[in-house]
Amino acid sequence: MNRTPTDILLTPTVAPPAPATNYGSAPEINTQVWLNTDTRLRLADLRGKVALIEFWTYG
Repeated sequence: MNRTPTDILLTPTVAPPAPATNYGSAPEINTQVWLNTDTRLRLADLRGKVALIEFWTYG
């Protein structure tokens, strides 16, 4: 079989990634103190939106 350079480039060389594991829904964040917001945030209010959540503590 004669392979062309295009055939070689289009041949996958790595296995596809494994499917992601579904761990279910994230638990609600229950805290009374929120920084940089006047209202309490709920994960349900962020559903369908892109959100970056950074957790940190004082050590």
